[in-house]
Amino acid sequence: MPCTAGPDVPLSVGGGGGTDYAGAMPSGSMDYASGEFPSIAGVTSESDGGVANKYSIQLNSNRFTTSACSDATDPICSGWQQFVYVTNGSSGSIFIQSWLVHHGNPCPDASWHVKDNSCWKNGDALSVGPIAITNLDTISLEGILDGLASYVVLFVGNDVYQASSTLLPDLAHRWTSANFNVFGAGGGSQATFNSGSTIAVRVSTIDGYGAWPNCVRSSLTAETNNLSLVDSSCCSIDQSVTYVEGNVPGTLPPFCLTKHLGSIFGY
Repeated sequence: MPCTAGPDVPLSVGGGGGTDYAGAMPSGSMDYASGEFPSIAGVTSESDGGVANKYSIQLNSNRFTTSACSDATDPICSGWQQFVYVTNGSSGSIFIQSWLVHHGNPCPDASWHVKDNSCWKNGDALSVGPIAITNLDTISLEGILDGLASYVVLFVGNDVYQASSTLLPDLAHRWTSANFNVFGAGGGSQATFNSGSTIAVRVSTIDGYGAWPNCVRSSLTAETNNLSLVDSSCCSIDQSVTYVEGNVPGTLPPFCLTKHLGSIFGY
């Protein structure tokens, strides 16, 4: 599969639209997805609003039709679920955040909060210590659907953390794509990496049939980072998609198959 260098233009990853890659099932739905950063190079610092090591790692579903929108005041209401690790630089936590996008006010019940024209709520949160951005390649985040519950699982080296939430109705058979990345800590903020940073991102999916996900350009979260996608770098490899982002001055290096990671990251 041929690959080309990305444009020498700083396009922030995240923030909605086609500013990130996602792994999309060719048909059917998934009940599991995970994300990791298999290689990083040149990453020495990151900040959000001037606070070092303040960021979020998000594994996000596509938006989907859900019966939870049955009482919505807006007919375009849809469900959306986020599996999240967030740190303020001194402490952190994992949790699942559920959204009814464009539901309108009032929300279904008192457990939901209003944000603009949407409703959101968090599942149970588990405290996790802060993780330095230089250890990004030791982290993986999983989203799992099981019965009436959903789970977020964070791996940091040999340590494992898990939190759960009630499953948002209809996600189990309508989860068709997964987006994963490192972003600002919340409220539409940006994770700002030092110049010269390059990160490989991998999103894996399981649908019960062993299908390989397709690379699609998609981002639904409001948060961003200051990295640029390496255009045409996303490749589907054995139930996962892998791509590269960075802010290296000049033309970013081309990337395609996993075997070429060494030429980018120096091993």
